[in-house]
Amino acid sequence: MRYALLAFLSLNACQLSAPGPAAAGGSSTVATPPASASAMPATTLTSGGPSVTLAGHTWKAEIEDTDAAREQGLSDRPSLDPDSAMVFTWGSPQQVQFWMHGMEFPLDVVFVQGGKVVSITAEAPPCPASGTCPTFGPDTPVDYVVEINAGQAAKYGVKDGVSASFTR
Repeated sequence: MRYALLAFLSLNACQLSAPGPAAAGGSSTVATPPASASAMPATTLTSGGPSVTLAGHTWKAEIEDTDAAREQGLSDRPSLDPDSAMVFTWGSPQQVQFWMHGMEFPLDVVFVQGGKVVSITAEAPPCPASGTCPTFGPDTPVDYVVEINAGQAAKYGVKDGVSASFTR
């Protein structure tokens, strides 16, 4: 998905700004902080590996913590396994904006700060084939962003203020 956590989920902290719909050759990206903010390599899903828990429900997590991985996100994938999530991290809290450029399916995008959900964009649709691709995100820095299949936030009671955690 665009920066997964919306392929753009190009989350920025310092002054992240999402690329326009024509940017990035069709993949969604998120505004990203300076390269120095991302020092850890991306990890992939493995049995017993990384996980994220929101409102008491746990998903296997694919952690995107490099500029390239955050920019690619879930873009150009046909789906996300119902038991999986994508987690976007930076080395420190960032103010970010996401978009759904290059996405083929809708997502719930969950923004987390201080172990609590601070904002949710529910059922974010893929960007239209033509026209403007909207961006979304809170006006405050976040520790990480979680993308899950559309409708799962409502299904599992994920809402502002509930607990959130992830493990590598």
